[in-house]
Amino acid sequence: YDMDLRTAMRASAAVIDVHVANYLEAEQRFLARVPRTPEVDGYRELMRSWMRGNFDWYDGRTDRYRDYLSTASGEWAQVSQHAP
Repeated sequence: YDMDLRTAMRASAAVIDVHVANYLEAEQRFLARVPRTPEVDGYRELMRSWMRGNFDWYDGRTDRYRDYLSTASGEWAQVSQHAP
């Protein structure tokens, strides 16, 4: 794709945004069709926690990515928490 790290991160975020928006729309359609039960609510919370966990894991809430991000080439690039 011939992108620098910042451009690749922005492109990746855009793809993720689309998938999360699609999930939220599907979740609303699903909830409109099924009775609300503890099982349905539990599954919904599980899905949301799973998605949120991926963000927390990257966003410095774990030691693995606190200061650096490994690129696909195996090189390390320092990542600012406040990159535009």
